Amino acid sequence: MSGALYKKMMKVHAKAIFSYGIGTTLYLLLIISVYPSISGTELDQLLEQMPQGVIDAFNLDQGMGTLLDFISAEFYGLVFVIILSIYCIMMASQLVARLVDRGAIAYLLSMPVSRAAIARTQMFVLLSGLVIIIGCTMLGGIIGATLFIKDESFAFGDFAKLNLIALLFFYVISGIAFLFSAIVNDEKKALAYSASLILLFYVLDVAAKISEELDWLQYATIFTVFNPVEIINNPDYAFGWVVFGLVTAGTILFAVAIRIFTKKDLSV
Repeated sequence: MSGALYKKMMKVHAKAIFSYGIGTTLYLLLIISVYPSISGTELDQLLEQMPQGVIDAFNLDQGMGTLLDFISAEFYGLVFVIILSIYCIMMASQLVARLVDRGAIAYLLSMPVSRAAIARTQMFVLLSGLVIIIGCTMLGGIIGATLFIKDESFAFGDFAKLNLIALLFFYVISGIAFLFSAIVNDEKKALAYSASLILLFYVLDVAAKISEELDWLQYATIFTVFNPVEIINNPDYAFGWVVFGLVTAGTILFAVAIRIFTKKDLSV
């Protein structure tokens, strides 16, 4: 890893990273702020009016009796996934494929730094941004619960566990996007390939939840392991195995991507 390159890249992408972080934090604070006004029977009535397919898709059958249930379903189950997936795909493509596509990689290759070090540095920039965004979101949730929730206790431990799984889950999503960015020299193609695969995984997950006949699709998508409502409510959730699996999968993806970037032809 190159410290000078890391500082430069973090400075270049700091605005985008903090924009994502502030955006997710403010949206979560907004959701938490409206919870007291709709909690209780109004939430139950809202669930009764929803189509069964929607309830199954987001695991709302377990209810939204607490703030953590509410933000798990309303925020972490959809909005958070979309925002973080966009970040991972966009940033990974910018950190590798864009540099090759626009010829800027020639400047990096002229530095007394190995290709592997360049790739590892870009990886750490991507992951640093991910940690910052999720850290801001988690801090926003804690602040929001402290400011707006007075009538119930907030399960900070479960909230931390949810955010840890989220971090590791998007570690894998980042690995997928980084791998495509390392394989493809064209930024648009890298974006298209990684976005298409991640969207496919998401669609398969939704289909598996909605239809019992398609339940087997849960084994064909990574989104199966990131089920916010189940993470906080299911006492049998295999937390340790999920952590191990996500860390292993993400590390393998990044290792392969760095290997490919190190060996590929970068004629510029």
